[in-house]
Amino acid sequence: MGVKIVNLDEVKSVAVLGDINSGKTNLVFKFLRDYKGTRQIYLVGYPKQIDDFKKISFFRDLFKLTDSIIFIDEIQNYINIYDRRKIHQLISLISFFAHNNNTLIFTTCLSQFITKAIESYVDCWCMTRIMDLNGLKNGGKPKRIIQDITDNRCNEWSLALKKGEYLEHSELNDSDENGIKTFEFQNIGKDWRGKVLDIKVEDKNSTRNGTEICTENGTKKVLLKEKCTEKLPCPKPAKRDLTDKEINKLAWGNLK
Repeated sequence: MGVKIVNLDEVKSVAVLGDINSGKTNLVFKFLRDYKGTRQIYLVGYPKQIDDFKKISFFRDLFKLTDSIIFIDEIQNYINIYDRRKIHQLISLISFFAHNNNTLIFTTCLSQFITKAIESYVDCWCMTRIMDLNGLKNGGKPKRIIQDITDNRCNEWSLALKKGEYLEHSELNDSDENGIKTFEFQNIGKDWRGKVLDIKVEDKNSTRNGTEICTENGTKKVLLKEKCTEKLPCPKPAKRDLTDKEINKLAWGNLK
């Protein structure tokens, strides 16, 4: 702990890449909470109010911002990675931000989303655990960064980091500032969960636990207890973190 982290006043864009449930969002909020500058921080489309950060609900309002830090979590949910026009729009947005003294921070679990054109606009790369580097885009900068570092947790098979560890690389850093670092967990949970109501139509003679709503035709709707489900179209997160033994196996290429 206590390692120097990203200076958000020095960079114009930060890309945070990693597997689902590997701590990407917690890492970003560590950056935001440690920021000591004077610029306002905005969360784009984030479902929960956190600290005193302001929330942006409409994408077009981003063009009104100046001298700000802007965080978009899981950016692939807002930009269609297979639509070339959308990618060009994102590049224009990043360029526009830079001219207005804004810094963009975004997270994603899809390296395919980051094209070579977008890579040229990213000042700082931060990567949490990536269990299978074969899933990274071939020739992409994130894969090259991981394969070039000399650490037994990083090799041609995996970036076998624990939660609370990340790999940072920026051309703006001094030579001793790039590498694997640690950060404190920020207690940011699965804020993208939403509540849905499980409603079933039952015969009027049946009994179930729940609230009964009678209808004119004699049937009744039974309102069962609320349950939480994942709202985003993404894989389910891992139920547990890796053990030290599993980390060591991944670090040496044993993926079995």
